[in-house]
Amino acid sequence: MGSGKQMFSRSPWRERILRHTQCVRGLRIRVSDILDFVAAGASYEEVLADYPFLEREDLLAAIGYAARQADQIVFAIKFLIDNQLPAALSRFPSR
Repeated sequence: MGSGKQMFSRSPWRERILRHTQCVRGLRIRVSDILDFVAAGASYEEVLADYPFLEREDLLAAIGYAARQADQIVFAIKFLIDNQLPAALSRFPSR
């Protein structure tokens, strides 16, 4: 698999395409569409046959992007729990 910069160059953030949704290479197909197809059991070959303008690397980039987003959410939640939750809970009286 390529470097992160290479991989994400296939799925740039394009504000004017599909209402601020992450799209593959600036095309009108959302990363979430690709993930939905694969999650529903479609093979890479089936997705590529239905969308001939996509390349296998586009599918891999979409999956990689989703994995990175999931990591960011987990780290954000862990940070909040470790750093802000104890202080927030200390403001409530204990029973």
